[in-house]
Amino acid sequence: MVSDVNKSEDHVSFETKTVTEIKGDDVEHVTTNVDSFEESDLIEPVLQNTSWKRFIWDTWGHPDKKHKKIIFKLDSSLLFFACASTFVKYLDKINLTYAYVNGLKEDLHINGNQYNYANTGYNIASMICGFPAAFLMVQMNSRYFLILIELLWTIVTFSQTAIKTPTQLIVTRTILGAFECGHYPALAYILGTYYSPLELAKRSVILQATTSIGSFFGGYVASGVYSGLNGVHGRAGWRWVFIIDGVISVGLILFQIIFFPDRLSNRKPDFILNEDEIHYLKQRLPEQQVDNYKFSSKDFFNALTDWKVWGFWFFGVSQDITSLTNTSFSLWLKGWNNKKPHSYTIPQINHYASIIYAVQTFVALGGGWISDTILKGNRWLPIAISGFVAFAINICLGATPLYPHNRAFRFFLYCNTGWALGTAGLYWAWAQEIFKNNVRKRVICTGGINIFSFVANSICNNIWYKTSKGPHITAGYYLSGTCGFLYSLNALLLGFGDRRRLRDIRDSLI
Repeated sequence: MVSDVNKSEDHVSFETKTVTEIKGDDVEHVTTNVDSFEESDLIEPVLQNTSWKRFIWDTWGHPDKKHKKIIFKLDSSLLFFACASTFVKYLDKINLTYAYVNGLKEDLHINGNQYNYANTGYNIASMICGFPAAFLMVQMNSRYFLILIELLWTIVTFSQTAIKTPTQLIVTRTILGAFECGHYPALAYILGTYYSPLELAKRSVILQATTSIGSFFGGYVASGVYSGLNGVHGRAGWRWVFIIDGVISVGLILFQIIFFPDRLSNRKPDFILNEDEIHYLKQRLPEQQVDNYKFSSKDFFNALTDWKVWGFWFFGVSQDITSLTNTSFSLWLKGWNNKKPHSYTIPQINHYASIIYAVQTFVALGGGWISDTILKGNRWLPIAISGFVAFAINICLGATPLYPHNRAFRFFLYCNTGWALGTAGLYWAWAQEIFKNNVRKRVICTGGINIFSFVANSICNNIWYKTSKGPHITAGYYLSGTCGFLYSLNALLLGFGDRRRLRDIRDSLI
């Protein structure tokens, strides 16, 4: 609050004012007596956007031209390249799934559960390296951290074109997991340092949607490469998939070196944002005015004794298990060829399986827009709805015949197995908001989401979702349905715990 303002030409005098004081990693608002200070030290009032256009995009119709310009610059650099690198990562990650049905299984003589072991190796490496990657991300320039891990996983992607045995496949996927595990948490964290609560969810779900889009286009890339390059220079089509994905990764890295920024608290003026614009962004988010990431045992104790941290980690567990039935779709389509030969060609299997990711993208974007606009920052409701849908879909998959006479209904069910994963971007954004005033707890929470997700994947994938069983995973469908219900319940509990923060956001808009 400010009282008794006497404005002269160059200065503004106050009897009292509220200032933001940053102690360690916490942000507190305290009242301090101040005689006078420069007008430039004032926190500029943020004009509210009341235009209906904000429901489409939050800067459309905004009355502050400076604000619109700065956010546009952020979206054009940070958001664009975050999405581009995520798109490429998921091209590199999903290529094994498509390579498996495009000839890799036969060429490498993969037997039993060796394919699962490759995925398990990826998950174990991600579990081991998850927290170290999260800490390294904030100890060094976050921009260089991302470029480094992208360069390393691109080298591994290229190397996969030369594998000749199942063991080599398992080793390369394990190394890939070590390099890729820090990527998405780092991007989610960096976005949270720049955008406000009424801006973040849309950007987070766009980022999440690119995981689906990358997986979606991965099917078309695999089909195109298989059709056009299979046998060229004596290489099988699935080997060319790894080469093409690697080339795309190299091209993106070159642009990121120029355009991708560091986290806001460590941002220096550059050709994209000048010093005044960076100052404006830090005024909006006072916790970003310092860059303090020195961890102690107390920080870990505080995180481990906070039930909300465990709630977000459980999101990673329940959402991952709920979504494990996704991969059964392509195996189910391939299984029809055993029932009725020539039911589906390899390109058809790739194309139809990618429908899951199209639905997932629709859910992600719809949930994010509704959360930021109509629900005014409420994250729990779209998450809860998606969990209940996933619950119903998976229970139906477990309760209905695997190869029915009329396959349309089961085809529809498989296409909708991505609902829970579609709202993952919302809980990543939510974690950044809840712990925005405790940056170290925020890093620990963000890093742990992926780790617990990989733990769940490694355990469940080798028990209830074995590739050798193909789509015959009735127990897996019921387990995924149960986790969908728990995913919704977890959203309700965290939403109840977050009601005070949501009330403050709504009050600020009145």
